[in-house]
This record gives sequence, C-alpha cells and structure tokens, in this order.
Amino acid sequence: YVSSFWDNNKAVVSTQSTGDEASPIFLQFLDCVFQLQNQFPTYFEFNEYYLVELYDMLTSGKFGTFLGNCERDRVKQRLHERTFSIWGYLWENISKFTNPYYENSTDLGLGPGTVLRPSTEDRDLLLWTKMYCRYDICCEAKTALDIDIETSNEVKTATSRLAESSIST
Repeated sequence: YVSSFWDNNKAVVSTQSTGDEASPIFLQFLDCVFQLQNQFPTYFEFNEYYLVELYDMLTSGKFGTFLGNCERDRVKQRLHERTFSIWGYLWENISKFTNPYYENSTDLGLGPGTVLRPSTEDRDLLLWTKMYCRYDICCEAKTALDIDIETSNEVKTATSRLAESSIST
C-alpha cells in the first residue's frame, strides 16, 4: 500500500509533476485526521493548523522529506544532504501547532492499543474550512479553537496593558 501511495502521489510529493499522476491521497489522509480531531479534541497533541502547514509545506517543495518514491530514492539522491526536513521546521514552530485541549492518554484512562471509534454519520463530519475554504472570504467560519486563541490573545494584551499602566504610575 505504501508503494501505491507514493506512486499515486509523485506529483503531490515531488517537484517533478507529470500532471496525470496527481492524487489527493495525502490530503484525504489529513482530512481524516482533522475529522478525528473534531470528534476527539483532547486526544491529539497538535491542532488543525499543524495539518494545514504540513500540507502546505509538502506541496511547496521547500523540504525533501516527502520527495522521491521511497526512502531508497531519497538516500540515492542524497536528499538528506541537499534539503531540509519538514519535521525540524514544524518542531521549531511547535507552539503555533499545540492543541490546548490535549490530555495525555494515561490521564484519559486509555491503555495501549486503544482504538478510536469515530462516528461516520454525515452530521458528525465537518467541512475542513481552514483547508478548503481558506481563500474564500465568504466561507470564513471560526472554530472553538480560533475563538479560544483570540480570547487568550485579547486577555494577554489586556494584561500586558494593565501591567504597563501600573508600572508607569
């Protein structure tokens, strides 16, 4: 299956596109992870911005992590010497991608091998607006995470202003 994934995604994960080999399999995988995040918001250490950034960086050609058809191709082309890893970039920006609702699985009482059983009902599946509608200003919908982040930023700004005014008086 992995080989099939790479064969079908050469245009998505490579800078050399033939046009007829493009396949949205990786994007579909990320969408599935997004759906799981929405149904199990405390189970993921990263947020949806991580998934969007991963896809954007994958398609940008800036990183060699997903170039080539397999690990052997990446070693043969010495991509680890000539390109950067996407994982280092994401790790450097981890604070931007951390899920504030995350709870460690042991804190949730989950044991090893616990399987998430998401609902596949239409009402429980959401359009991933941060991915599919991000360039459509008519489709701007805010998630609970967006509202919490905005509120948190407003509180930080107000607190900092208060601290500044108390220092100056």
